[in-house]
Amino acid sequence: MRTKRVKYKRINSNFLPVIKIKISGPKKAKEVDALLDTGASTTTITPELCEELSLEKIAETPVVTASNTEIVGLYKSKIIFVGIPFETYVASCKIPKEHPIRVLIGRDLMQFFKIVFDGPKVTIEIKSDLF
Repeated sequence: MRTKRVKYKRINSNFLPVIKIKISGPKKAKEVDALLDTGASTTTITPELCEELSLEKIAETPVVTASNTEIVGLYKSKIIFVGIPFETYVASCKIPKEHPIRVLIGRDLMQFFKIVFDGPKVTIEIKSDLF
């Protein structure tokens, strides 16, 4: 099993488990910061990013957030996470404009890895046989 270590990223006055990913639609790709969100079952991106990447909407799905349940679009995308490509579906949810993160990586992608969040060392350790 191989290991990748990534330092948390300082956003405003907080250190957060953020990692660079590449997300692609049919015509365009973009490298963005993504928050590893252990409370999210599905990887989520903003509606603006869906539009920018011209992602194909394939369905609608209910998403439970901290404040409510809403029906959101489900879009086909390709995500390169720690160098490994995934053909996957992402939910499109609003993220507050004041938050600089536009992608939340959910357990749908994290399930393929052993991930250790080391707060005192401000690092994320990602292990997998897929690298």
